[in-house]
Amino acid sequence: MQRILVPLDGSVLSELALKAARPLARHWGAELILVRVGDPFVGSLAGPIPTQAVRWVDAEQAGARKYLDEQADLLTREGFQVKAHFLTGLAQDQILRTARSKKADLIVICSHGRSGILRWLLGSVAENVLRKAPCPVLLVRPGSPPVTEAGFRRVLVPLDGSPLASAVVDQVAPFVAPDGAVAVLTATNLLPLDLYREAREECVRDLEAELARAFPNKERHVFDGDAADVILGFASQSDSDLVAMSTHGRSGFKRTMLGSVTERVARHAACSVLAFPPASKTVKS
Repeated sequence: MQRILVPLDGSVLSELALKAARPLARHWGAELILVRVGDPFVGSLAGPIPTQAVRWVDAEQAGARKYLDEQADLLTREGFQVKAHFLTGLAQDQILRTARSKKADLIVICSHGRSGILRWLLGSVAENVLRKAPCPVLLVRPGSPPVTEAGFRRVLVPLDGSPLASAVVDQVAPFVAPDGAVAVLTATNLLPLDLYREAREECVRDLEAELARAFPNKERHVFDGDAADVILGFASQSDSDLVAMSTHGRSGFKRTMLGSVTERVARHAACSVLAFPPASKTVKS
């Protein structure tokens, strides 16, 4: 884990992402890449625009650059390796482009920020980044348990039986504290189907046996219900501080899990969500 990208929009909420990224960067000795994205039209002002408007935009842009430089300077004084980039354009496009060009190993982003000239609403931007990121994305929600340098202590990994989902159990290992625990969970999604109770119970038993064989040293749970609802409910009840998922899985008779479910969990979870795209590499602690 060498490079962690953190998008900022100047708001206190967006700085929660930086607060979460700092202990991870400290733990891995990773470089922090700060990105601030201005409004698309700022970089293409032309024509008969009132002088006052131009001055106002220039002042906004200067303020945004100053903010980014101040954040970078503060982190540098604390001993972090930092690079800062002020860009103009569509926020999600610039974030994804920078992640690819700088070969980021992780994107840490807050799920809500602020909107307006020279800044963006992190809700929709975070979801777009989540869908298309070339590397894992840690989505930090306001009020979620803080990230420590040791890592997360109680991690939930939802599974749907696909290799992509199962691989998350190994991929998340570097994010887990030495005294932390990883629980695996499968939702059957059988409730809407007209099945006899005995058949549903047999299906649940089979899934429990599958999890026991595949993950003998992990806490294991199987629930009959909608995947996203089950994940959100269990994460809340178990006080999970992280839900780690793949952004793609599989669908079928037994379960319909990842992809859209990941987005629903990311949108509504009370804790942080770590999403791994199919092509992401497993990092080593």
